[in-house]
Amino acid sequence: LCDEDKEYFNRTKRWKAAQDLCISPETLSRNLARLKEQKAIKIEKSYITIINNNILENIQAGTLIKDL
Repeated sequence: LCDEDKEYFNRTKRWKAAQDLCISPETLSRNLARLKEQKAIKIEKSYITIINNNILENIQAGTLIKDL
């Protein structure tokens, strides 16, 4: 995840980000909640901070052990 992507996601309304990703806002919300539970991200005042980039890289590579 590049800095430009993080900036876009934090400045864009969640419904618009979901629309851009071609998923429902509910699906986006569920996935963000799961990432938060796994301590991959932190969400404060609608601002997302990456805590553990390795988890996100494993998801991208398809090697994550825990189900998302």
